[in-house]
Amino acid sequence: MIDKDLIEKNRKRLEAEEKRLKAMLGRIAEPSSEVPGEFTAKHEEFGSKDDENASEVEAYGTNVAEERDLEDTLRKVQGALARMSRGIYGLCLIGGEEIAAPRLEAAPEAETCVEHAGHEQK
Repeated sequence: MIDKDLIEKNRKRLEAEEKRLKAMLGRIAEPSSEVPGEFTAKHEEFGSKDDENASEVEAYGTNVAEERDLEDTLRKVQGALARMSRGIYGLCLIGGEEIAAPRLEAAPEAETCVEHAGHEQK
């Protein structure tokens, strides 16, 4: 059974991480009006000259990539918090076995045991 102190420690870490990720997303993206919980990368207007347009495209491309990474991490964090509320935190989503405490200490959002790492559900 997973130590309750570890669960509580990780809950605090995950809640802080969720807040940090939302703040970071807020700087580069806006909440989607179409899909709750999703974000859309911001498109900054730098000007109309060719070099300004090129800068806009580059900045937008960077924002899109960063937005996807942050959103993916946020989903994992929120998933871990949801598993805590359901009382199934620390159980591998693939095999159902308990995830080792050192793995949860290193990655509180871990969805799988080490054996199933790399086979996470999308």
